[in-house]
Amino acid sequence: MTEAADRKALTKLRYRESMAAAVRLLCVSVPRQYLWPLLSLLGVCFGFIFLLIFLSTRAQDAQQLERERQALGSVFTTASAMVQHDLQDYAKWDDAVRHIGSSFDAAWMDDNVVAYLGRTQGYSDIFVLGADDWTLYSFKDRKIAPDTAQLRLGADFVRSIAEVRRLPPEGSPIVSGFTRSGNQVMVYATAAVVPLTGKIAAPRGPTRLLVIARHVDEAFLADLTRELNVHDVRLTLGNRTAGMDAIAIKGRSGERIAWLEWRSHHPGASLRQHLVRRSWRWPSSPLWQPA
Repeated sequence: MTEAADRKALTKLRYRESMAAAVRLLCVSVPRQYLWPLLSLLGVCFGFIFLLIFLSTRAQDAQQLERERQALGSVFTTASAMVQHDLQDYAKWDDAVRHIGSSFDAAWMDDNVVAYLGRTQGYSDIFVLGADDWTLYSFKDRKIAPDTAQLRLGADFVRSIAEVRRLPPEGSPIVSGFTRSGNQVMVYATAAVVPLTGKIAAPRGPTRLLVIARHVDEAFLADLTRELNVHDVRLTLGNRTAGMDAIAIKGRSGERIAWLEWRSHHPGASLRQHLVRRSWRWPSSPLWQPA
């Protein structure tokens, strides 16, 4: 530690000696009436150079931050769309109408829906809701209450039920997004169980609903951001953490349910620090030897 400090002090001393020698050389080489205008011109030039470096590197940091924000926002939008895609093929299906929509066959549900979405794709929650929106089936619960799904998935999920009910059954009555219940954020999709073809008709009245969800935890975030050059990605439910960049994760209501935080890479700041360190190290030995 002492040796490193000594080297640093020696470098600064040599730098000051070299600059003093340079000034003395200017005094000898340049007529007195031109010296101060020349020094002023050099000062202005170096000032503009430093200002240009500062502005360009700051703009570089801003561009990098915006790229990271767009990339993270895009992967979260894609995650929501993928959950919707996974559920779509099971909700809009003639066999699902037969075994879920008209009557409920738990064994069929386990063999044909849960086997893939729950045990292969890793969705932690799978529900079937009745025409009255109460929970008929839960993948992970042996005992269920009428509001098990609503309590598990939270307010934004509850809003999605009404949204799906308003969509025409002839199309794709399905929505997806992010929701929060207590301290847990989840990505989910809610869909009406409707026929794919005209070979079977859906029961009259409100249809049953199929719901899937997974937790947005550390493993989910790591998998989602693996290809992105971002660091220390995490969810924060309360106030933003000082010194961290963040984007808001919103539910379908448009209200923020969490902050997605990360530590942005600042190439401009790194370049400025590098230039400052180099400027203190240069010259490492006197360029001019006093006469």
